[in-house]
Amino acid sequence: MNILLFLYLFSTFTFLTIGILAYQMDRQNKTNKVFLWNCFALAWWAFMYSLMVSAPNSQLAALYRSISSFAWCILYCCLLHFVFMVSKSYHFIDQWWKVYLLYMPGIVCSFVYLVLPNTQENFVLSESGLGWVYISNAKSSSVIFDRCFDTYCFIYLLFTILVLYRWRKNTKIKREKKQATVILGSMSIIALLGFCTDLILPQIQSAVLPPVSVILTTVPMIAIFFAMNRYNFLNLSPQNLALEFVSIMNEGLIVLNEEYQILQINRGALEMLQYSEAEIKGNFITKILPDIGNLRHILTQYSVKTYLKNKQNKSIPVLLSYSILYDQFGDRSGAVMIFQDISEMNKIQENLEEKVSELEKTNIALNNEIIMRKEAEQRIAALAYYDPLTGLPNRRYLSEKVNQIKMSKDKKQSYAILSLDLDKFKNINDTLGHQAGDELLKKVAERLLTLDPEVNTVARMGGDEFLVLSQNVSDRKDLEAIARQIIAMIHEPFFIFNQQINITTSVGISIYPDAGEEIAEVMKSADIALYKAKELGKNKYVICTPSLKKRIVEERTLTDQLHCALEKKEFEILYQPEINTATNTIIGFEALLRWNHPTLGQIEPSKFLQIAEKTGQIIQIGEWVLYTACKQNKIWQDKGLITVPVSVNLSEKQLLKKDFVAQVNHILEEIGLEPQYLVLEIKQSAIMKENTFILETLEKIKNSDINVSIDDFGKKYTSFAYLKSLPIDRIKIAREFLKQVDYLDTSIIQSIVKYLHILDFDVMATGAETEKQIDFLKKVNCHEIQGYYYYKPMMASEIEKILVKSNKMERIS
Repeated sequence: MNILLFLYLFSTFTFLTIGILAYQMDRQNKTNKVFLWNCFALAWWAFMYSLMVSAPNSQLAALYRSISSFAWCILYCCLLHFVFMVSKSYHFIDQWWKVYLLYMPGIVCSFVYLVLPNTQENFVLSESGLGWVYISNAKSSSVIFDRCFDTYCFIYLLFTILVLYRWRKNTKIKREKKQATVILGSMSIIALLGFCTDLILPQIQSAVLPPVSVILTTVPMIAIFFAMNRYNFLNLSPQNLALEFVSIMNEGLIVLNEEYQILQINRGALEMLQYSEAEIKGNFITKILPDIGNLRHILTQYSVKTYLKNKQNKSIPVLLSYSILYDQFGDRSGAVMIFQDISEMNKIQENLEEKVSELEKTNIALNNEIIMRKEAEQRIAALAYYDPLTGLPNRRYLSEKVNQIKMSKDKKQSYAILSLDLDKFKNINDTLGHQAGDELLKKVAERLLTLDPEVNTVARMGGDEFLVLSQNVSDRKDLEAIARQIIAMIHEPFFIFNQQINITTSVGISIYPDAGEEIAEVMKSADIALYKAKELGKNKYVICTPSLKKRIVEERTLTDQLHCALEKKEFEILYQPEINTATNTIIGFEALLRWNHPTLGQIEPSKFLQIAEKTGQIIQIGEWVLYTACKQNKIWQDKGLITVPVSVNLSEKQLLKKDFVAQVNHILEEIGLEPQYLVLEIKQSAIMKENTFILETLEKIKNSDINVSIDDFGKKYTSFAYLKSLPIDRIKIAREFLKQVDYLDTSIIQSIVKYLHILDFDVMATGAETEKQIDFLKKVNCHEIQGYYYYKPMMASEIEKILVKSNKMERIS
């Protein structure tokens, strides 16, 4: 067999094989289809040349060459089309008329060589040992067609190489550089050899071989096929992503390329979005997910609730997960989105919220009924001297007995009041019922009656509150012994209806006449001491002293004055800058509330915020702080001074307010401040309770593009796994940890910073005051810092001066 005939047939088989294999890799991929067209054209060319070199006469050889002209005329168009596809130069072929113009030269040349008869005169065939060789006929009247064809080939090949070179030079993806290098190198060499053997030699009438460029083209085509397999040339396909098995999922699945174009979409997604596959494939993801910025922000460590647009432009609520895919070189090669329609889930949630609301109304009504019942019981008890439940003396009895002591002729007589109540007695009523609660009160009364009756009179004031009147006992040690005796007897288990109940108590003690002259004042002092004992914890007792009474009275005075402080504009906000030590720039401000009392001067938040929490005034104060801080930040932005977030601290009561998120969004909208320039800070203790409503509120805040920060982190234990599940952006480490740096104990804070960075949280250290602390924070890669080392809390006017000065320095530099 003629060796050239064998090579032509081998090339034909090779082109068909690699073309079909590439097409089978992904039949929906347009690049694969264009590659298959190239292979078919080359196979046709090689096959016709195999017939030409083995033809018995020159007439038949000329016929086969003419028939092959369709392949070698159209090939250069297909080749350039393929290079446009692989290099992502879509702007050359993004409209039908551009594709038409691309193929026009090849179509015209095919028509000329196939149809016009005088083009056969352009060459002369002569027989050689390897087959028929054609030589250009310069005397032909239609030789101009050959020159046009040569020009067309040269321009298309040159443009193909330039596109490949530009792709290789500009791409940042290692995989694509490998692809471009393999294809560009092979194609440049073969283009040069083919140009010489098939175009130059016939023109100088020195051809000694039949045309072999189609055989030489086997090398670059195999190289391209190699690149397709070795370097993931086809990027994403159902095969190499193993996506076939998810095609029948009810959940939606979409595969994107690195340009966010839809490559694959499963049946579940098509049914959900009401598109056909042809309508949606190739479109950018923004067609169904307009909020692409939200998608990039998620970056897939969490599932997120969002909305997709279907074909009718209707919003569909979905739970969406988004995951980036990387190739073997570490470059991003695409992404996968999985989403589930949660419309029905939302309806169920709405129904559940409605039922919860009805239940809350029922609970309120029930609580009102309980209160009314207690009031009725108290009114009845007031009619007599004894408590009808326990048989103990009541308040009226005790008051009259104290009056008798004061009227006694023995002026040395004194007395003390021990006030006590049962800790969490309401829980017993709620869980075991009021009958069990009444039985418990009776048992408590029985035990209290074991106190020495010679000096102690036990009375029930109502509910779970008891008083013990101790006569002629004024020594503190004796009173403390009685208090410890009461605590011990209450601490012993009770057995109610064959069930063991364990309770605790707190005791407040006041001594006549130190605590007051009147019984009401002495009892009030005992209540003050009881209030303080409860703050200390269970099973504690406190004796009311003048200093304690003064402190509690001051607290209650502040409580009364706090009501009108906001109306009188006595509050002001100071701003403490937050610094990034890596850039030495201000990255935000924390709004800190201060109370300028007209007589007491500036009062620290620690002295009045707890009062505001107890009275509920924190809601109104918090709203004012939020509005004022956002307004000030907007003023700075409008002046062009700085564009950074402002942090506002929240109380737990604010998070429990049903319309809180709507209120925040209304404030931002009214002021015109973008949500990303607000950070809401919550205490670590608020999230430790795992309150479902608080967690839902935080989710709503995040969905409003408002950042969430955890303040004073580390004071109490929190699971890192639980922390990871929360919708938060930043962790502010408690200042107590930073103080340990000065005592060479850095292990705890170093571990905290490390693990928080691993969990992808922004980490800020608070309370930085020394250069040693700053150096340590830089060393552990904690660059976000707040503290007196850089700035103390300042008024807005002082901050503005600093910003103006900073901006002037930047302009000068």
